Amino acid sequence: MTEERYRKLHIFFLEHKGWAKALNLVCSALTIAVYAFFVTMLVLLFVKGEYKTAYEIIVVCAVGLVACTLLRKVIDNPRPYDIYPYPPTIPRNKKGCSFPSRHVFSIAIIAV
Repeated sequence: MTEERYRKLHIFFLEHKGWAKALNLVCSALTIAVYAFFVTMLVLLFVKGEYKTAYEIIVVCAVGLVACTLLRKVIDNPRPYDIYPYPPTIPRNKKGCSFPSRHVFSIAIIAV
């Protein structure tokens, strides 16, 4: 993301506090919904006696998450608010490790 684009987004969300709150709420809700779906899927597989399938899903997701985490450490891509002089729209306490995104990776692996 370029500084100009990040600055425009930053200004927009500063001027529209309601949209910033909505963005934060939607991000949180989607994250909770995906993980709730994942847990529900595993529970249903166990209830149906599909232990092997549940185990395979857990192993694939765990290996993928570990691989994604290691890749993030190796790449250590800075976050836009680390590079540019604007605070994040959604408060964060982290520095670096912005790519690949674990939550997007997790959603993708669950979807697959």
